[in-house]
Amino acid sequence: MSIRRAEPGDAAPLLALARGCFGAAAWDPFQYWNQEDHEVLVADLGGGNCGGFCVLACAADEAEIQSLAVAPAMRRQGIGALLLQATLTAARERGAAHVHLEVRESNTAARAFYRRHGFQETGRRRLYYRDPEEAAVLMQIVLAYWASPDARPAGFPRGPSRSSVKRVARRSRAGTRASHLIERIKSLS
Repeated sequence: MSIRRAEPGDAAPLLALARGCFGAAAWDPFQYWNQEDHEVLVADLGGGNCGGFCVLACAADEAEIQSLAVAPAMRRQGIGALLLQATLTAARERGAAHVHLEVRESNTAARAFYRRHGFQETGRRRLYYRDPEEAAVLMQIVLAYWASPDARPAGFPRGPSRSSVKRVARRSRAGTRASHLIERIKSLS
């Protein structure tokens, strides 16, 4: 498995994965292309198979995770963590100081996932989602806290340990590409 930027040929598999994960709420394929202000990262399983993706939008020193999805059969294997780490690295490289996202209020698993990786809940938007109508929980991470242990307030979550990222790399079929990601994460700490 490797994490890479999306390519034009990924549009159809990404939309299929998005519809499988989000149903009617999935965005159209146009929004999954790498544009100047967007970064779309894919968990490439090889053989044309996509295990997940993350869409990042950047403007000035702010970034927003617009979508993060992992194929249901690939969940709980560390792919989401690798995608998130690569996305936060991309945001930092683009000059973002903060990364924001919204998550359904009822999606307690996603909220816990983001908290484990250093995001803090910062607010709520009533009736943000449709089908069904539901509030969004707003979350944010300060990238300086994520990247530098010395800058973190006491008790601030660090995200996955290097050993957990290494475990995911060992389990992957192409650990050498995941190893490159591990080295990038190490260089930020």
